[in-house]
Amino acid sequence: MKIALYCSAKEHLPQPWIQCARTLGRYIAEGGHTLIYGGVDSGLMAVAAQATAQYHGRIVGVVPRRRSDRVCRFNSETIHTADLSERKRIMILLSDIFVTLPGGYGTLDELATTFSHICFTSALSKHIILVNIDGIFTPLLDQLRLMAKNGLADAKMIKFISVVDSEDQLIEELNSLTTK
Repeated sequence: MKIALYCSAKEHLPQPWIQCARTLGRYIAEGGHTLIYGGVDSGLMAVAAQATAQYHGRIVGVVPRRRSDRVCRFNSETIHTADLSERKRIMILLSDIFVTLPGGYGTLDELATTFSHICFTSALSKHIILVNIDGIFTPLLDQLRLMAKNGLADAKMIKFISVVDSEDQLIEELNSLTTK
């Protein structure tokens, strides 16, 4: 499976978030899967890439040309894109599963774009896992439920987002999706 990672490129983040990125990287490598991610050498992205490389996994970084000076040395392959929109499009096309760890507005943009893609293109074989460590995504989940309650979104589409609260639950969910 090709597993996309959306997450923060910021440094000095909480240890549980860092450990979850490490665990994900190891899982990807040991399972023979491929990491598809933003491709830069910082934050949780670099942590996951380093762990994937440490366990001899395949890593595809998708990097906008504007950030080409920050390409991660662990990438097995780097795909350069014109901009962030093209980066998202390529990551969505290449990936089967999308794991979202804590991140900022870029992570939210990637998550929203991927969720919209699944909903509007019937790419129903693709799945999103939202890692809600420390409740970081609880307000977002409340917003999605409120939108569905008020008829602004299809409640049954929310099932394409699995919500997990820990790295153990992340691995359980990945196991259920990669063995289908």
